[in-house]
Amino acid sequence: MFKYAIPEYNPHTIVKRYLLNDEFTFDVKVLEGLHYRAFPSTGREVHFLEMLSKGNTIHIPEHGDGVIVNADIIDALQK
Repeated sequence: MFKYAIPEYNPHTIVKRYLLNDEFTFDVKVLEGLHYRAFPSTGREVHFLEMLSKGNTIHIPEHGDGVIVNADIIDALQK
């Protein structure tokens, strides 16, 4: 699964932050350590990503395509 996964160290991601009066803004957050930029190419991979916890194990990259996934998730799938 995820034959298109590129390792990234300390990737920059986008995080939604809520303000007063039901308003929100987006901030850039740097994740520490190794993560993977995954490019899902099958329905099975997309469904797997949908089941992951947003903001904890899967993140939106600041620039580019794909999604940022914690390294332990991808490493466990490749064993």
